[in-house]
Amino acid sequence: MVYTGLFAVSASYGLVYWGEQYISAGLTAVLFSAFPIFVILFSHFVIADDRLSVTKLLGAITGFTGVAVIFADSLKFQDARTVLGTVGVVLGAVCAAVSNVVIKRNFKSLNPVVLTLVHMMCGSLALLAAGLVFENPNEFNITLRSVGSVLYLAVMGSCLAFICYYWLISQVRVTKASLVVFVIPIVALFLDWLILEQTLHWRVIAGSGLVIGGVGIASR
Repeated sequence: MVYTGLFAVSASYGLVYWGEQYISAGLTAVLFSAFPIFVILFSHFVIADDRLSVTKLLGAITGFTGVAVIFADSLKFQDARTVLGTVGVVLGAVCAAVSNVVIKRNFKSLNPVVLTLVHMMCGSLALLAAGLVFENPNEFNITLRSVGSVLYLAVMGSCLAFICYYWLISQVRVTKASLVVFVIPIVALFLDWLILEQTLHWRVIAGSGLVIGGVGIASR
């Protein structure tokens, strides 16, 4: 649990957030959507009953293409730092994929609450230590809004989300569970349209169709 926690939380989150200093959120979403492809490839060699198949790979590539279509305007590489950010996010996706596959192989009957608790403790302590070394704590602006945001992300975006996801991994193949990554940016964009009344571009509609089609193909 410590090993997978360091990969799932410390390495994955740390690399993604470090990479986002140099690349846009849209490009980050596209790059991290390669996560299901890595899961499919790793599980082929680690999990006996979850081998690579044409439909899985085709579905994952289709979903990845859909996310790329949605964020086509963000696919820009401006300088060397952009390359570093790209490498960081992709490595974050690789770390998350390794953790997911190992969890599926070794912790099929483990309580998802226990697994999430250990992962959050290991991950948060490691990231806190890294933050104290590489960042200046005095630059953090402690306000009601900032503290509330952290608490919301900790409870809803991390603890509850991981508990649900680890339960899902225990119920279905990890390759199928990993496909939820494709849905996250689509939900965000449609909430943006519903709550903030932002206009839905044609690429969002087309890309969402590709994502849904890709998930359907890979889930067969």
